[in-house]
Amino acid sequence: MVLFLKRQSPKCAPGKTEIRRRVLSLLQYLYGGISRGKILTSDKVTFFASGISSVIHPRNPHVPTIHFNYRYFEVTEENGAKQAWFGGGTDLTPYYLDEEDCRHFHSTLKDACDTHDKELYLKFKKWCDDYFVVAHRGERRGVGGIFFDDLEEPTAEDAFRFLQSCAHAVIPSYVPLVEKNKDKLYTPAQREWQLLRRGRYVEFNCKFLHCLIRASHV
Repeated sequence: MVLFLKRQSPKCAPGKTEIRRRVLSLLQYLYGGISRGKILTSDKVTFFASGISSVIHPRNPHVPTIHFNYRYFEVTEENGAKQAWFGGGTDLTPYYLDEEDCRHFHSTLKDACDTHDKELYLKFKKWCDDYFVVAHRGERRGVGGIFFDDLEEPTAEDAFRFLQSCAHAVIPSYVPLVEKNKDKLYTPAQREWQLLRRGRYVEFNCKFLHCLIRASHV
């Protein structure tokens, strides 16, 4: 599924802090968006959001699932002050581990990061590992990738170029894995295992549903 999101919020009525909090909570769920590092000083907020999000779930269990999401978020407060930032990432979930495939996937993302700053890959890889955790099972969802939020430095233009590099790395990181594995034979038991593991996606996403439920009462 691929989504392009562009949305302008209505202004929240003065003093409706709880309504604003719930709206922002909903945005956090939908876009991964309202950043943990931003402080808003006004009850009246308009926003702009744009992004692409995709998850590919192949039928053949030898082909891993990939998820990627890249987004831009902009908030304007009542006094005209504007904050803007980028976020996103790409991660891989194999059903049958192929170390060569994993090395190719991670090295492609690392190359994209290293073009801008050689410290970014390890930083954003750890963020991804810590983020995609099925906590009640004590396990990570897959073999990771990169994940980041609040990206606005050193300049907005630099942050956007970095985002573009990461997005452009999706196809070369993943398509060779598809081509290598898509025609492999698999058994009903392997297909059943794939579906069981795919349920971990549901379990991971469900941990965020409380946010959507709270916001839906606005």
